[in-house]
Amino acid sequence: SMGVALGIPSACAVNCWNEVFTHQACCGDPPTRTDCWQPEAGFSHATCCDSAKLSENEVRARYRLFRYAVARSVKNVSSGQCSGAATPLLDALETVGLSQVPKVRQLLRRTAGRLDAVCSADPVAVHLQVTAMTAGALRACEGEKLGVYFRSHSQRYWAHIFARSAARLRAEARVVLRHSARAPMDIAMVASVGRPVFGQKALATIRSALFHARERPLRFHLVVDAEGEVDMRRALGTLQPWLAARGEFHMYSGDSLKAAWKLVYDMVPEDCLAFEKRYGSPGWLRLFAHHIITMPSVRVVLWVDAGDFAFFADPAEVLVYRERFEEQHIVGAPVAHSLPVQLFDLQRMRSRGWDAMVAEVVRLGYADSGAKFCMLGEGLAVTGLTVEFKRVWAYFPSVWSYEPYDLWLPGHGVREHPDPFVWRMGSGAALSSSFMSMRVSCAWFSETLASMLFLGDPSNADLTAKLANLANEVPWIWRNLSFTDDKGQKVHCGAQVKAAHFVLPFHYVPWVHRVLNFWAGAEVWNKDWNKGRDLRV
Repeated sequence: SMGVALGIPSACAVNCWNEVFTHQACCGDPPTRTDCWQPEAGFSHATCCDSAKLSENEVRARYRLFRYAVARSVKNVSSGQCSGAATPLLDALETVGLSQVPKVRQLLRRTAGRLDAVCSADPVAVHLQVTAMTAGALRACEGEKLGVYFRSHSQRYWAHIFARSAARLRAEARVVLRHSARAPMDIAMVASVGRPVFGQKALATIRSALFHARERPLRFHLVVDAEGEVDMRRALGTLQPWLAARGEFHMYSGDSLKAAWKLVYDMVPEDCLAFEKRYGSPGWLRLFAHHIITMPSVRVVLWVDAGDFAFFADPAEVLVYRERFEEQHIVGAPVAHSLPVQLFDLQRMRSRGWDAMVAEVVRLGYADSGAKFCMLGEGLAVTGLTVEFKRVWAYFPSVWSYEPYDLWLPGHGVREHPDPFVWRMGSGAALSSSFMSMRVSCAWFSETLASMLFLGDPSNADLTAKLANLANEVPWIWRNLSFTDDKGQKVHCGAQVKAAHFVLPFHYVPWVHRVLNFWAGAEVWNKDWNKGRDLRV
């Protein structure tokens, strides 16, 4: 949790207890620990050891109060009063007798201006309701009852997203690259190898990169098989002419892949390559980019995953991180995301023993795990390279491969909601005002409060502990300090996302399908995306 990352006392942060600070250890008679309580942070013996239990009628009454508070909060947001979103929720907590509410109100007054500055009514209303309903779904029918406020907001929200995205796409046709004569930026991917063909899905990555290109043209290096090349060329033919003019496209198949495939088959045992059909063997080719892309003019290439990876900034911006390579560096990657993205220096790969490094990592990994070493395709080999040969890696910000989890929600925003309409019409908090932009998602204070009201025990002891922890986080959240989230991403709240990687759990999420299908230009992502998939070649 953010509280743990900040070093805030966590004994009572969630449900009072964790595996170290147990109820028996802190509240036993006598307690076996003496370090459970930090009164200055709001954690006292009374807070977590209060044994008073609410009756069933009291619990129902509290949830009715909380539902009403969320409705009032959404109404405030809908009228543009984002800074007033928390007021009804705090009123509810004060009604049930929480003494810390005035302190929290005072903290909020200091940050109200910033809340107003980022307010966009329908998105905030949608995210607030998704938060409340996701938490409420764990409490009998609370999520369903909250859903009556959601339908009109969500429909307006998506209508706005689609309309604004279409308008931005039309406007972009008039934008000219600043330096069209500059050497192109090189981007590579395994675009379509294996079954079924993947060209239209891969177009999501390509089109989003072309749309955001500003400084220079883009040159794509697309690894394909025979069927994949036909499909990829057909998909590229659907690009708007003004977008296609920003790039050039080179296909690699057959003879152009022989050297790389030979290295893969020589290094990686056959049973390993065939272990997992969802990942298969084509991904290994990225580790031999220097044997595939042999144009003398290509010195640096950004290799990315295809299809579930989208750009939200000019890809050429990443080249500044190559300029910061030190003498020992061969490859760069975003912090915590070395698997989907690599910034390769091809000349250094050829001259500094990269192939031997890969061979050594495969030898060690297979000796330790057998064929399971390939359970993520080449993924564990990449991880092994970052560990065994860490000196050759340079790192740049996580926002170049951001994974947009809503970390404050049960299931982190990728678990299917029991209400089909909420699941279908909800949105991740990272999505901004169109499909062209994303921001690092942190829970607004009101979202955290809404979730808090419906998760766990509604007793004063539990609510007081959570509110105390939250009060410690409020000033920090708005200082825009970098922090490391639960997924290892080093980010700060609200930062622009440069590129997003919608990893496997996102492949089933409806709002992600909308994002990827917009960029693919076709309805190719859906709940059956994995049907017939076999990448063992």
